[in-house]
Amino acid sequence: MLDEIFFKLDEALAAIGTFEEDDLAIDATDIQTYSNAFKRTDPEAGVWHKSNKKHFYGYWELFAVGTKSEMIRLPPLTSPGNRHQILQMKELLSELLDHSQLKYNYILADGIFDTQEICQMILDDLKKVPVINYNPKKSKIKRLEELPKGSWRFFNPLN
Repeated sequence: MLDEIFFKLDEALAAIGTFEEDDLAIDATDIQTYSNAFKRTDPEAGVWHKSNKKHFYGYWELFAVGTKSEMIRLPPLTSPGNRHQILQMKELLSELLDHSQLKYNYILADGIFDTQEICQMILDDLKKVPVINYNPKKSKIKRLEELPKGSWRFFNPLN
């Protein structure tokens, strides 16, 4: 029922031009739950390691937000912290297929979503242009400028 209300409100806002020339930005944030080394108070939450030294116990919340309106365009997806954000992104992109009423050309995202599979889903399934930061983690090439010219990251459907 909440989703129904959400989309009715989104439809009304779109009708008055709120989302004209609005693209989508997708990002996740962590929601921490109370815990310590001995007691996990929320059995559905999960542990995620953001880095070697930083981790949290809780959930990921993934948002699709208008780049100009700064309004949430889909109900956020919530997952346990130990579920990788890439899986959430795939779920959100699949969800976008069901919402053709959303008008946008570009999907912006940060480097954690810099995978060929995610880019191909955006290009092939949604027929949109991915704008995703280069993520040099786990790569021998640390700078975007040093990638070979034939890299899939340089494909531009607008050319």
